[in-house]
Amino acid sequence: MSGYSPEGAANQPLSVFVAGVNLEIPSEYKILDRTIYVGTHLIYYFYFTRLRFPTQNDTTNKISEQGEVAFSLSVRKAINFELFDLDRIGLGYQFGGGVQAVRLFFTLPY
Repeated sequence: MSGYSPEGAANQPLSVFVAGVNLEIPSEYKILDRTIYVGTHLIYYFYFTRLRFPTQNDTTNKISEQGEVAFSLSVRKAINFELFDLDRIGLGYQFGGGVQAVRLFFTLPY
């Protein structure tokens, strides 16, 4: 079961609906004999239980919806490192409910 712990409040269950669109285009570049794909995605998050993210301007701020736009580089067959396998790396911008964030990711959330 997932959940989150807002500062100064009890733990809350987390229920979220996620929908997204991902577009990847093969490039002419390769890494370790793997074609690099350039991708972008748009994601919509709807939280059934509103998340508390107090901000400086609104200490009672609660989020029910967020969006994300991102760009990524990926390969079809993961590159094996000692501690993990890597098939994607990307940078996303999340926004909604008065909160903004830049996110480094290694997989798609859907």
